[in-house]
Amino acid sequence: MLQGNNSNPTHNSNFSRYAFDFTMSTGDTVTSAQNGYVIGVIDGYHGWGNGDKWKSYANQIIIYDTITYLFTMYGHLKQNSSMVKVGDYVKIGHPIALSGQTGQAQEEHLHFNVLQADSVKGGLKSYRLDSIGNYKVKELKRYQLMTN
Repeated sequence: MLQGNNSNPTHNSNFSRYAFDFTMSTGDTVTSAQNGYVIGVIDGYHGWGNGDKWKSYANQIIIYDTITYLFTMYGHLKQNSSMVKVGDYVKIGHPIALSGQTGQAQEEHLHFNVLQADSVKGGLKSYRLDSIGNYKVKELKRYQLMTN
């Protein structure tokens, strides 16, 4: 794990507070963490860099689960690597894209964020998870090696 919850430099806003960055090589397959409908695909960007000016240039996929009402966002994906399109229904484990390094990214990684609707402010806010697979979130450490 490259960066965890509520941490600097980028996981400290309402939108990303409970996000995770997982170290992955460019071209590794990213799979869906939930069943749901693909509601967003951005995959045309190829650049990356440090600083806020790069935030808008990250390729990403967003999936919405109609049972939990949660969104999962997968970011910094490789250019033109999406394996899904808006409207597709995917199941857990379905390949959706290839990892990469686009947008505000100092190195190759997957930005993973679970989001919920924010009825007070409108838009979306980051949603706290208790665990990821067999790992308890509160026990995860930066640069910890995680396996399936």
